[in-house]
Amino acid sequence: QDLYDLATQEPHQQVRITAIRQLSYRGGPESLKILQKLYPTEKDLVVKLNIAREMGRYGDDSGRAGALAALKDNSWKIREGAADALGMAGNVRDLMLVQSVHADANEHPLVRYAAKKSAQEIKFTALPEQERWQFIVEGLSATSPAERKWAIVKLRNMNTPRARQILEDTAAKTAHPASSSARAALLWLEKET
Repeated sequence: QDLYDLATQEPHQQVRITAIRQLSYRGGPESLKILQKLYPTEKDLVVKLNIAREMGRYGDDSGRAGALAALKDNSWKIREGAADALGMAGNVRDLMLVQSVHADANEHPLVRYAAKKSAQEIKFTALPEQERWQFIVEGLSATSPAERKWAIVKLRNMNTPRARQILEDTAAKTAHPASSSARAALLWLEKET
């Protein structure tokens, strides 16, 4: 109830966003129901896009239409949130769109970065289960720092024995481009447990 109150009544935008993400990380059908209840009534577009992002984490793309519209907003912060929300929804129909946002040299760098991460997330979601691990491992050696970071964060958030093993193997290879990031992810996981 405390997180719900913060998400709905707190005047500070960032506190509300943090409460929404914490609600989401708790997991389960109850969290999704709360997010679905918050989404249609939220007035602040940045907060609303964060709710859409977190609903996308559960496979609910009901915030997709709002995110698509927000990609045309004048504010780069709104466009960044929209690109991020589309990636979390993981809808293959949006892959070409987020790739075009990433390729747009006139777009704000943080919007392009969010679009790049979203493209990775959409590609990952579209793969059959057995190919997802290989996609992550390939991402660790990508030339793009954004793709390497995506793979590290994905492994960290998965926090399974296999994900930890991949992080440990990557961290042990000092010449690997993602070695230091893998060590940092392992330290983060140790603190969380």
